[in-house]
Amino acid sequence: MLAVLATAAALLAAPQASALLPQTANLPLGPNSTVSADCGGLGADIAREPERVCVGVPAASLDAELRFYVAEAAARGWPVVGARETAIQLERKHATGGACDALVIVAYSPETADGALPPEIFILFGFDADIPCLAPTTP
Repeated sequence: MLAVLATAAALLAAPQASALLPQTANLPLGPNSTVSADCGGLGADIAREPERVCVGVPAASLDAELRFYVAEAAARGWPVVGARETAIQLERKHATGGACDALVIVAYSPETADGALPPEIFILFGFDADIPCLAPTTP
């Protein structure tokens, strides 16, 4: 019984990410997201990269979670400057001008044997500093 209580206490005390990319984008963790160390098989190296983070979301919540993250990023000064099938790029122009920082959000779905949509989809967040701006933005 004591072992069960100790395990439960350790799980409750384990730090949970309250912000994604806290040094750069400072996005809150979405309501249906959980931080994923291996990003659905992309690799544990992602967890070691300070400017990359991955979350898993239920497939049924993907659209709402992506909308949540884009709205949160926009509220923090990161307007969307481009998008493709599975990626959204947001930028923030440096106050001194000339260059931008980029926040890239990519949805990733591991392959399944039958080609069906898996129950969990992953969202990878990446930050790149000092890149050429894709579009005019406001600081």
